[in-house]
Amino acid sequence: MEESERIKLAQVNHTNLTVYEHVHLMFTVGTSSTSKRIDVSIPSQPVAGEKTNMEIAIAESEKYDKTATITDATKIGEEVIDQVIRMIQGNEKNPIVGLKVHQIEGAGGGNKPSEYFQVDETGRITVTKMNTTASPVTEHVHVWFTVDNATAGFTN
Repeated sequence: MEESERIKLAQVNHTNLTVYEHVHLMFTVGTSSTSKRIDVSIPSQPVAGEKTNMEIAIAESEKYDKTATITDATKIGEEVIDQVIRMIQGNEKNPIVGLKVHQIEGAGGGNKPSEYFQVDETGRITVTKMNTTASPVTEHVHVWFTVDNATAGFTN
């Protein structure tokens, strides 16, 4: 293959996001030809001293409270994401990090379904039942923090 027929990377991707490029190849024999489109993903390469996407996602997850309490003033059907997902005072959200409630695990763990909350496809958490026992009940909210293709999580 001649040097002029080679595909070369023009520059390193430092965007902190995966970049997608498309390469079109043409194959010709005599008067017949066909083409093929190849989708190429170019992952971000951190600049020396900069954090990777995973490090950014982990750092963001550390900015949030790991416990929450739903008060008895909360009503069934009420959205409570602001009570559950709370940033520790003095921190600021990194705008390139996505946050999503992945699931809510019921009391006792073991992937039991939540008895008191529901999470919809947008990550909205609503109360489905109030605790009427004399004891506190603990359920676990699994939260994902995502930067491009890197995801870190924590359980609240």
